[in-house]
Amino acid sequence: MTRVVVRQLEEPTLEFGTGTDSRVKEGLTAFGPYSLSLGARHPQQVRVGLVGPASPVSKARGFLAMMQDSIPTLGDMQLQRPPFPGFASTFHSQLLVDDSWTYIIPDHQLAEALDLDPPKAFRELLAIWTAGLEQLRVHSDPPPDLILCAIPGEVLKHCRRVRFADAPVKPTAQLSLFDEQPATIEALTGPEALLERDFRRALKASAMRIAAPIQIVTPNLFGPIPGRHDDPASRAWNLGVALFYKAGGAPWRVATPALDTLYIGISFHHRWHRGGHSVNAGLAQAFYPGSEGFALRGGEAEKTPDDLRLRLSEDETARLVLNVLEHYRLRTARDPRRVVVHKTTAFTDGERRGALRALDNVPEVEFVALRTSDFRLLRQGDYPPPRGSLTTIGDRAFLLTTGYQANRRTYKGSHIPVPLDLVADDDVDIERAAQDVMALTKLNWNSAADHMQFPVTLAFAQKVGTIMAEVDEDEEPQTRFSYYI
Repeated sequence: MTRVVVRQLEEPTLEFGTGTDSRVKEGLTAFGPYSLSLGARHPQQVRVGLVGPASPVSKARGFLAMMQDSIPTLGDMQLQRPPFPGFASTFHSQLLVDDSWTYIIPDHQLAEALDLDPPKAFRELLAIWTAGLEQLRVHSDPPPDLILCAIPGEVLKHCRRVRFADAPVKPTAQLSLFDEQPATIEALTGPEALLERDFRRALKASAMRIAAPIQIVTPNLFGPIPGRHDDPASRAWNLGVALFYKAGGAPWRVATPALDTLYIGISFHHRWHRGGHSVNAGLAQAFYPGSEGFALRGGEAEKTPDDLRLRLSEDETARLVLNVLEHYRLRTARDPRRVVVHKTTAFTDGERRGALRALDNVPEVEFVALRTSDFRLLRQGDYPPPRGSLTTIGDRAFLLTTGYQANRRTYKGSHIPVPLDLVADDDVDIERAAQDVMALTKLNWNSAADHMQFPVTLAFAQKVGTIMAEVDEDEEPQTRFSYYI
């Protein structure tokens, strides 16, 4: 008879400037950001530039001005949506906005571009915003730490995503992160050859070339937003964390004894060019305690006629993992003692051999595949099972990274939470692997949310991959994770 065991994992603790908490907003409010403990690394100022037409820039400036002071929670929901204490009180850093860091796009220039058909408008508007970024980043003294790009709704409506007329019909769910899709491998010649382009992703790629971290804001920032429950305080929290992080601050880190563990996420993304074929490339996102993480572009995936599953070759896996290890050494001046490799598909023998070859000096190496599953865990009562529920059924393990939050007394989802299926070797401590995943779901510095559904090693894989698709093959993309979120 198959044994079913349900265990409850503890919520990982976060380290802030002078204390710890499992919740992001309460931790920042009480103890300040983690970088307070890092001395000179903590930014005393966050200099914000603005690029966009006059009206959205004015609204963005108004919201930034509102963030200087405390913003109360709307309604009686302080436990679920705490008030925003003000930027300086929260981050112990001064939020600066100045006319010299503002680039206004003339309304007539915007109107002329929007009169073009979407593909031409896409290119023209991308060039207009890029010119503004260059002006502020290259010609300002001192330059802003990051640049807020205010994108009006008409731009998003007209050409947020552009598809060229000669594009073939793509399969549905082609870009699904956790689905394997058959594809034909063929080299790309650059972003101009892509059949579909996304304005936000293309703008982030352009910003990389001039080393300008950006934060894109849309009319949703100013609200009210129909059908959304996030009030101004919640929006201020999310924007504040993103601005502080992209300016070089460290909002929080996971309190963990595993200071010598390196976590690597290997994933695939699908790219379409004018030849009508998709290209699948390996992508590595790496994180270690106390770091902001970094992203590296891998090579092409492979498949065989009798097995259409995407995989990296042994040599390509070794090259990619060795590249990650070299970047880790540059940042820490040491080798990790433990490496955990995450992937959204089962590891092949070739991938294992390649990774182990690159990590031959690392004492502990673990391979953990993470996929969504059809398994569901139910309980009696008004709420679903709590986050951190780990269910083992024989040799299968399912982890709920969403669910009822005891420290918030609520469940934010609208459906039964979907667990992750953890597939690991027999010698891997599955509870330890699950606790790793729980900790890595709390490292989203683009938001003040307490956690995500997926660990950060894989959560942004599609976003990072599609931004890298906008970078020419002969260019080296930025590795800092702040450029991608």
